[in-house]
Amino acid sequence: MLDRNRRGEEPRTRVADSIDRVSGAALFRVRDVGLALLALALGCALVKRFVALDSRGALGATLAEFAGRKDEIDALLLGSSHFRQGFDTALLERELAAEGLEFRAFNCGVPGLRSLEQGFLLEHLLAQQPARLKWVVLEAGPIRVDAERDYEHGDDPTAITARAIQSRSFAASWRALAAIHHGALPLSEKVVRAGRELELLARNQFNVGVLADRLGGARRAARQERAGVPLELDAESGARERAQRAQARAERNRAALTDSVHRAVAQQVAAGNRERVSADELDLGFHPWLERAAARAGARVVYVTAPSATASTDALSLAELGELSPLIHLNDPERFPELFQLELRRDLDHLNPLGAERFSRLFAAEFAKLVRAERGVR
Repeated sequence: MLDRNRRGEEPRTRVADSIDRVSGAALFRVRDVGLALLALALGCALVKRFVALDSRGALGATLAEFAGRKDEIDALLLGSSHFRQGFDTALLERELAAEGLEFRAFNCGVPGLRSLEQGFLLEHLLAQQPARLKWVVLEAGPIRVDAERDYEHGDDPTAITARAIQSRSFAASWRALAAIHHGALPLSEKVVRAGRELELLARNQFNVGVLADRLGGARRAARQERAGVPLELDAESGARERAQRAQARAERNRAALTDSVHRAVAQQVAAGNRERVSADELDLGFHPWLERAAARAGARVVYVTAPSATASTDALSLAELGELSPLIHLNDPERFPELFQLELRRDLDHLNPLGAERFSRLFAAEFAKLVRAERGVR
């Protein structure tokens, strides 16, 4: 009987030993995977800590200039190329000085800037604690929940894609996900857009944005080389080359445009400005996010619609709902028809230097009235 029991126990012992060995090996594998993920996370954190936000192109130059001037400015102008080409800051400062207002401005107009990028960039700039900042002037662009808020723009989407990835902080992505959740979108569309935001955040955290930026630069250099464009240009000659190309492009655009085309665009903008969208189509939490960031830095926010080929439907809808104030509305062909005339336009969507002069004077007058009204109320 005893021998039979021993013989019965032996197979069970071997099975238990096998299970223990398998379990031990599985635990070692889980541990190894965990250590690998931890090492990856630490490595990514170190890279993000020491790699600049974006050192290429207009954005990199703008960030470097801001870092050098941040303690001199009273106002930050943050928007797209409509701000970059629309504001004559020297003229603006003189106009407001004549009104008794100190307004040393920094124009942070970034070509192709999207709404979430604007929020991320504002937080990045304010984190540098500009000493005397009083005003943040923000371009009031599209913030419809179903609008595309990332990726491609123009004929060279790589840099914009890299910037979209880089701008996906946890705060920005949480803001986007909240807007998707509360928006009036079909469930299938919400899932697709939420997945896209999470992908952008993941690529940001694993530094794929930085990698895309570097690879994009390599591809652009290869295209230049194939086209016979010199790669080694000093800063002065590089700026001169870019200015010449921009001037040539502007002349081509102007040659293709006529007064009738500009009048048609102005009519489209005016018609679009009369349209309205409902509150559930808009990201109602976006502008309060920006205002809280500015308030923490001791600054007030003023919103501006800049002249363009696109109506300001979202901004005007929000203003009527009491969700966007104060708003200086200059993308208005009915009040300011001169801003939409051929003589003041670089192309259909941007002002030329004469247009920037007129736009800056109009903004200065409207801003001075706003400040006087606030002082009167106080």
